[in-house]
Parts: sequence; C-alpha cells; structure tokens
Amino acid sequence: MSIKLDYQPLGMGLDEASGVTNPQVGRLIGVQNFELILGDEGLRRINGYEAFDGRSAPSDAELSVVGFELGLTAIVAGETVTTVGGSAYVVSVTLSSGSWVGGDAVGTLAVTGVTGTLSDGEALQVSAVTRATVTSFSVAAIDDANYAENIASARNYYRGLIQTPTGEGAILGVKVWRGVVYALRNVVGGATATLWRSTSSGWTSVRTGLRPGGAMRGLVANFTGNSAEQALYLVDGRNRYMRVSQAHAVTFGPAVFPTEGTSATSLTPGSGSKAFTTSETGRVWANGQEVVAYSSANAANYMVGTVTSWGGSSVTITVTSFGGVTSADWHICLNANSDRPFLIGEHRNYLMLAYPLGQLQTSDVGSPMVVGATSDAFGVGDEITDIRGMRGNVLGVFTASGVSLLYGDGSDGAPWEMRKHTASSGSRLGGAQEMGGDALYVSAAGIHSLSGTQAFGDFAYTDVSLAARRSLRDLLQDYRCTAISRKDGQYRIYGNDGAVLVLTLYGAPSIKTARFTKIRYPLEVSCVDSTMLESGEEMMVFGTSEGWVMRERIGTTFNGDEIESFFRTSYWHSRAPQLRKRFRKLIIDVDTGQTAVSLMFRQDIDFGALDQSDAYTYQAAPGGGYYDAAYWGEFF
Repeated sequence: MSIKLDYQPLGMGLDEASGVTNPQVGRLIGVQNFELILGDEGLRRINGYEAFDGRSAPSDAELSVVGFELGLTAIVAGETVTTVGGSAYVVSVTLSSGSWVGGDAVGTLAVTGVTGTLSDGEALQVSAVTRATVTSFSVAAIDDANYAENIASARNYYRGLIQTPTGEGAILGVKVWRGVVYALRNVVGGATATLWRSTSSGWTSVRTGLRPGGAMRGLVANFTGNSAEQALYLVDGRNRYMRVSQAHAVTFGPAVFPTEGTSATSLTPGSGSKAFTTSETGRVWANGQEVVAYSSANAANYMVGTVTSWGGSSVTITVTSFGGVTSADWHICLNANSDRPFLIGEHRNYLMLAYPLGQLQTSDVGSPMVVGATSDAFGVGDEITDIRGMRGNVLGVFTASGVSLLYGDGSDGAPWEMRKHTASSGSRLGGAQEMGGDALYVSAAGIHSLSGTQAFGDFAYTDVSLAARRSLRDLLQDYRCTAISRKDGQYRIYGNDGAVLVLTLYGAPSIKTARFTKIRYPLEVSCVDSTMLESGEEMMVFGTSEGWVMRERIGTTFNGDEIESFFRTSYWHSRAPQLRKRFRKLIIDVDTGQTAVSLMFRQDIDFGALDQSDAYTYQAAPGGGYYDAAYWGEFF
C-alpha cells in the first residue's frame, strides 16, 4: 500500500475564476472574516472593530484584583469604590470567608478603570460610605479564576463610556490627523452640521453651524518648510473648503467661482426681494439661477431664491424659502452646489480642488488659501471621481469614464499638460488609492492598477480583479468607499451593507500577485480613513450609518459581538478526480497566538454531495516559543 502526502498552504485567497473542476492549491471558494497579511504565511482571522471617541479602547482594558477584609455592607458589580488615594470600577466580587451581615466579609474585587492608588489599610467606600478595608492590590493574571468573564466585563465597562458625536444620521466623513479623528455629522433636526474631534474625554466640537448633508474628505499637507504650518484641509461638497490648524482653528477658503460671494449686508431672512453687496468684484450670475445665501457662522440662517439682477459686486434675489435670524456674514453660492468642491488633493505645492461638472481648480502655488495670480483651472469633460498624486510628480485625475494624467507644474519651464490616459475604464467616486507611487482604482469593470513604467512619466494599465470578479460585481451594486492599509499592503472596497472586499498585493500589481478575501460587518459603513501615525502604528477608522465612529482592525470582537468567520477551500482531488481514495489523516497547521481557539470543520468528499463527513471541533492550543520571549526551561 502506497501512501501519498499533500500539503496545501492556505495563502492564495479567493478563487472565483478556476471553477471546482480545476482547483488551485491554497485557493478558496468561500471566505468570510479572514485576511491575508503581507509578510505572513496563511490566512489570519481578522481583528475586530471598536467604538471610538478618543477614550481608552475597550481592548486595552486592564484588570486588577483588590483584596479586602472587614466587609460591612455588600459591594456589588457595577459600583465604583473609592479610597483616600484612588478609585476603581467593580467588575465582580468573590467572598472567601465571613459574611457581609456579620461584618467580617473577606474576599477580592475584580476591578478596572483604576485611578490613583488603592493601598493596604485604606477604607473602601461606595458613595462616601465605608464598606470594607483594603488588604492588597495586584494586577490580575490570565490564569486567575474567572479571568475571561472578568476581562470581558471590564471591556464592556470601557465600551459603555464611548459615545457618538452628538447629532443624527450617518457620519458624513472621517479623517485621522496626528492621532486625532475628525468627524462630520448633522445636528439633530438636520439644520446644520458639526465638525468634531476626538479627545481623551470624548468628542468635542471644532466647528458648528456648517451646511448639512455633505460628504467630507480631507488632506493633511504642509505648503511651507515650517512643521508648525502642517494643517488639515477639508471639503464636503456643501461648504467652502476649510483649513484646520494645529490649534483647531477653522478658516474658510475664498469664493473661487464667479457664482460665489461673501456679503456683510445685514439682512433678516424672509420672502421677497433681498439685495446683497459682495466683498468680491467680478461676480457673474444669470437671471433665474437658484442661489442660497447662508450665515458662515450658522447655516440655519439662510435664504434660497432666484437671481433677478446682478452686477460685478452685487446680486438681488427673490427669496422663496428661508429660516433663522438676522445675519451679516453671508456666503452665497448656487443651491445645486456645482460651485462647491467635493474632492481635494495636493500636487507640486498646489492645493487641488475638484468641483462638479468636471472642473479641477488649483490654488496659488505655495498658498493653499489663495486662488489668484498663479492658480489654474482645468476642464476634463467628465465628472471627476478622484484625484491622486503618483510617481514622477504626476497627478492622476480619475473620472467616471476614464483617467487623465496631469504633467508639469504650471511654470514657464514646465507648463501644465493634461493627457488622456484611458477612456475605457473610469473610477467609482472615492475609488482611487495611491500605493508606492502607483494607483489602484475600482470601476464597474474591475480593479485596475496604473503602474509607472521604465519610460519616465508613463504608466501601464492592468486589471487585477479576475479571481474575485463575482464578489466585486455584487459589492459594487451597493458601493460606498475605499481605503488602504499601507502596513499590510491591502486595498479595501466597502459596501453599504457591511461587505468588504480585501485585495492584498504580493508584488507589483498583476493577476498573479493579487489575492482576495472578504469581510462581513454587521453594520453599514458610511465613510473610512486610514493613516500611519508617527509611532509607526497604522490607524484605520470608519463611520457608520447610525452615527458611530469605529476604529477598525483592533480587538477580537465586533464592538463586543463575536466574529463569525469561515473559509472553504477549493476541491482538491489529489491529482485524479476519477479515482477513489482513502484519506487516513488530516493535519491542520495553526498558530493561535497566546490563547487557545476552537476550530470547527467538515470534510467535503464529493463536490458538495449529500454524503458528507461529520462536523468536527478541534482545540488548537498555543505552542512554540521565541528567544527572549519566554523563560528558559518553560517554553511551551
């Protein structure tokens, strides 16, 4: 009897192209909540996500044990105990002797959220009433009795402290800058929107009174040699573009289009004719155009109407709808928002702004808040869907139907030149990401790469999505946004329904180096952002349709809920599908980290026929050891 051995490393990802009769070793025909990590072999179950507002992460919860004696009145889980030197939240109580009724209770408290110190001999109080006396304080050990239940309760305590940004509806945009998350959300009632930032005590407002209903996108940039001038630049398609300084001061950009204006005319919102004098000259409207004038301090003060007359620095409108109180700080624009930027980028020391109707506008060189003598405007002939800087000082301008590349720097020696690169495949809105100077973007036809070639300034077009074409097609029916993980070489496409398609690249973009897995979140993602922090840690966050901001790829749960994950390998017939075989042993190679896990599996022995093996549960324990990471003689 001959015995043959087959080894199938699970590192090739989803395969929806080969079919069940042409299996590829290591490929999957189904997967949920597993991912491939660049530099690691095999599949890894994903980390989870946690609610975020700047407070301590639930997954970072610490558990301590407080010994006590002379217990007079029962201490129960959920109470906060205090001493003269500190306080803690009680997770659980264990009595070892005595009783509360007898006044001689002895035992331990599992606590979290410790502040200050809880020292031997100090009175343990609840609401300023002494309940017991401290006898010891120590950090809980992972092998303590009930550790798993107690640490879960500690994490739930921290989770309960975290709040949403005040308001209603979805998060309208998130941006990470210097470890702080900025989020945009409409206020209750939807009259305005507020820009929030995370702090160690939760969300605090940065700017109130913004026009509501936008979709915020951001850029961190510095147009000087002074690090103190680095700033956050934001657009949302409803307001003028904004600059947020390191001191959190917000400055609006200028009126860029001739249909925009700024007016200090004091007016009370009401129906009928209203005349505005603008601080800008050369304004141009058309009679009958519908415009909106709103207070820059509070957009709930507004008037909407049609233009009846105008001059170079004045405009009169007949107001048809209005709200709010008297104001003298009006911003005027088209009510259709076609003169409001909705995409933002930086290129050759210019701030780049994308507007509806295929308009691309630059700032003055080195002056992002000025649009004047050295600024330029371009028309690309189609709706712009993204702008990304690429290698060779080239700007990729992605549209609904194709890609254009902007060369030059606007100087006499290198004038701007917009070249059409492809007209066959455009990007979805927000679908382009830059990785190593190349661009990845998603269209209805697939996931594409624009990679630099040996010819300076030229780029080659590649479709890399063959292995996951069916899943991509399903996701694009409810597409939301994209993001990248630079740390792990991932390009992620998010759907409104919680579906995420993850592309991991193992080399230069191609069909052979592209590997896919899928994630399913039990919520609706509304926006996403990722960045590398100065510490070298990557921070990914997303907003939800219910107004939460979540930090992604952290912890082991979906904000406290278990992660349901599975994968199904391709049908591997050991080289001959017609021959019957007897399989004698199955070995699963698993690295569980520091904790044991349970794996449930079933063998498919006949292309999914009804005659299947039983389901098995396999306990995988931690194993192995690393030099200087364990005690000599105690490697497990």
